[in-house]
Amino acid sequence: FWRKIFTRVLLSRIMIVSVSIFLVGSVKVKLMRYFESSEITRYNMLNQQRISQQNIAIFYLM
Repeated sequence: FWRKIFTRVLLSRIMIVSVSIFLVGSVKVKLMRYFESSEITRYNMLNQQRISQQNIAIFYLM
């Protein structure tokens, strides 16, 4: 019984964390699009997206 509650709490926390990471990433992308002036910022934006995707994958594996 307790194990079910624990796993549910853990899953909800993982979901919240991944959703928050996704939201932060999308906000960053929007900000970068406003301020993009050169190819360097665009490259950084792509790198940040890749890092956030890796973070989400790591959180799901944990």
